[in-house]
Amino acid sequence: MSEEPITTPSEPSPAGGKRHVPWQLVALPAVILIALVAALVHLVAPGARVAEQPGPAAAISTASPIATATPLASGATVTSGQVVQGATPLPTEIVQGYQDPSQDTAQEQALRAQDGNPAKVIMVSLQGQFIQAFQNGKLVRWAYVTTGRPGMDTPTGFYNVFLKQSPLTFLPISTVPGNPDFGYISKVQYGMEFAQGGYYIHDVWWRTVYGPGLENTHWDPGRGEWSPGSHGCVNTPLELMAWLYVWTPMGTPVIVF
Repeated sequence: MSEEPITTPSEPSPAGGKRHVPWQLVALPAVILIALVAALVHLVAPGARVAEQPGPAAAISTASPIATATPLASGATVTSGQVVQGATPLPTEIVQGYQDPSQDTAQEQALRAQDGNPAKVIMVSLQGQFIQAFQNGKLVRWAYVTTGRPGMDTPTGFYNVFLKQSPLTFLPISTVPGNPDFGYISKVQYGMEFAQGGYYIHDVWWRTVYGPGLENTHWDPGRGEWSPGSHGCVNTPLELMAWLYVWTPMGTPVIVF
């Protein structure tokens, strides 16, 4: 392909003709002005809800110990269905007075046996407010979570993951403050539905603390506000949810106890 010839502005003619101004000198200020106006409009646009976007993963790692999720092993990568070898269960502070989520109890073993000892299974404890991932009978990952508030309890029983979406936007049942079903249109990164009626395991951007007792209304220091439990979903720290989403194939059993 031949190159286009380079032209330069003409010099004034002896007869006093006008000098041609390069088009770049005219266009550049106009482009800068348009960009500044667009940025100003974006900042003052009505109805913008920046806070409704999911928070960065860093917000979890800087929260209190019970809000963090197990980090990946050094140098490890995650592909679909892969268990990260060497990634020990959550190396964070255990909340005293409740079941230790890093332990596989006889009760849990009996529940998995009742479900046929599946190769992969997710277990959620409502009393301990934690989630665990088991593979071939071995606990591979866990984290504290927040489940349904009183009156909107997460249902107990044996279930299976039947829907996975990433990202996922929740539409509230009610937008009237004070209504028990009140909520905002909320976008999350990963969601897995396990029970009919809209019960999901999913990450959240509106929590920085998880753990026992926090299914009740509590003070969230990272958000600086009072926060109730969920509407019945299993709210899970983003770092674990990102791993769990690729680890979990459709149909994976979920045991809530």
